[in-house]
Amino acid sequence: MKTEIQTLVRLQAAEIEIRHLEKALEEAPKRFDALNAERQMLSEAVQVAEAHLADLNKRYREREREARQEQDRAAKRAARLYEVKTNKEYQATLKEIDDIKATVSGIEDEMLALLDTIEAAKGDLAQKRQASADRSQALADEAAEVEQAMADDRQRLEALRLQREEIASQIDPDLMNVYLKARIQQRDQRAVAEVIHAVCQGCHLNIPPQLYNELQRQDDLKICPLCQRIIYWQNEE
Repeated sequence: MKTEIQTLVRLQAAEIEIRHLEKALEEAPKRFDALNAERQMLSEAVQVAEAHLADLNKRYREREREARQEQDRAAKRAARLYEVKTNKEYQATLKEIDDIKATVSGIEDEMLALLDTIEAAKGDLAQKRQASADRSQALADEAAEVEQAMADDRQRLEALRLQREEIASQIDPDLMNVYLKARIQQRDQRAVAEVIHAVCQGCHLNIPPQLYNELQRQDDLKICPLCQRIIYWQNEE
């Protein structure tokens, strides 16, 4: 029976690794999605910064055009000074010219403030572009690593499935049925558990003394009274 139990242990070890690899391969696409999402986020951050800078430049050009238009208006009003015939009209024209100059001055102040904002936006855009380039390369490298890990896992999984079939072929059908029944009852699908210092490592039950003594003889199959796993004695030495 000792040899049969050892074969079951090998079978279980192969199945555990198979499940682990299957889960890893199932989760891998989620990692790809996360990498792509981060790459998209970086790209969108650059696009937002580019749009912000473009908007600032547009506002600056609009203010520049407004300033030129107001300056042209002031020049036309100044030319009229030579045409006015009364002092009242002359003073009114001067005031209008002063008002236009004040408007131009306000626009120019806004343009200066916009220039500072534009320079800051250019710096922010350059920083985001660099961060995107640096991180995108790291993301590409990580995606390549995930792809390679998936290829390795698929190869290992194929070998393990063949190994499992080879091990299973060595097990008596009746014993295999006991194993499968025990496995299906366990949430972790572990059908075999070792017993160390009279404690089942599957459910941590203290094995009754008589059962423990029988277990150490390793002459027939034993089942844990609590978790219903196949149990075997692990030499504490």
